Amino acid sequence: MVDPGLSGVWLVFSLEGNEVNFIFDLFSFKGRFNRIQYASALLVGYIIPFGIFLATESWVRANGLDFITLVLLGIMFWVLFASLAKRMHDINKSGWVSLSIIIPLIGQLIPFVMLAYPGDKMENDFGQPSI
Repeated sequence: MVDPGLSGVWLVFSLEGNEVNFIFDLFSFKGRFNRIQYASALLVGYIIPFGIFLATESWVRANGLDFITLVLLGIMFWVLFASLAKRMHDINKSGWVSLSIIIPLIGQLIPFVMLAYPGDKMENDFGQPSI
């Protein structure tokens, strides 16, 4: 059993029980993410692919495999929007608000602000809070 205080972190690394759902939740726009789950989602679905992209960019350009770059960017943006939508759900806002990251300058700060913004502790329009 995973310690509830560390569940967001362990969901990324554990494959027991319902924890495997976290991997599938990275691509879903339904539900809620607390701050730890959101940070884990950014790490797994956004920062790691970005690191892979940077590490392989010169190799990809030399071999003309731009399709891999497009796939990695697609995964990064999908996970970013899905995770941000779930984080917005945690503060009882519509997932459509996650599109605000498109706004120049201000929009790039929103994903980082959401790391510090506390979510609703009680049930809201988008369900029960995450453990």
